[in-house]
Amino acid sequence: MPYDSARRRGVPTGIAGPAVIEHASAFAFRNQIYLTPCLERSMRLSRLTVSIFALAFVLVGIAGVVTANNALRADPTAIAVVNIEHAFNELREKVAVENEIRSRGEQLGQEEQQRRQQIRQLREDLDVLAAGTSAYRQKEEELGRAVIELQTWTQFQQQRLAREHVLQTERLYRKMNDAIAELAQDEGYDAVLFREGEINFQAEQPQELVAQIQMRKVLYASDNIDITQQLIQRMNNAYEAQ
Repeated sequence: MPYDSARRRGVPTGIAGPAVIEHASAFAFRNQIYLTPCLERSMRLSRLTVSIFALAFVLVGIAGVVTANNALRADPTAIAVVNIEHAFNELREKVAVENEIRSRGEQLGQEEQQRRQQIRQLREDLDVLAAGTSAYRQKEEELGRAVIELQTWTQFQQQRLAREHVLQTERLYRKMNDAIAELAQDEGYDAVLFREGEINFQAEQPQELVAQIQMRKVLYASDNIDITQQLIQRMNNAYEAQ
């Protein structure tokens, strides 16, 4: 310890004896007593600051999770079901279309009978002619052409009628889809699902039964969300108003 400093503090100068050592120890003890509370306060303040930051971080994390959950939580979805098969069968327009196609089929059947009658007449005419004569060959060619024409005509008319039936069914289905969309919007439904009719499995093999089970789309739907009758009424009213 420097001389001037020692003298100002009352420490005897000269060689450090026991008295000097005792005085120095007392001085260091007094300084330790003074510094210890300061260090403790500083450490407590540091721990408090760390705790505050940790708590703030946890609160921010919780707030972020709550916000994300609220953002991901969607509003309840309103769902309805429609039995398409039942609705189709109850449509007056479908009945009218099928009656028209049936009537055309009957007309084609009558024309086919007339053509077959002509062929039978040609066969009868051929039977009375002498084989090998020019008249026989001419009648035979006429009969062959009539048979081929009948086969071609019948096949063409059947395909044409079947195609017309497909187009009419597709048109009605599109029309029904539009009516379902309008009805769902009017009633506040977000989605409309296909509802099958009553369970009526017809299978002879386990694989067939499994396939039929897998074809079912809706396992359960309350009658309260079935809008089939509303759809039928809406489409029939629209058809009658045409």
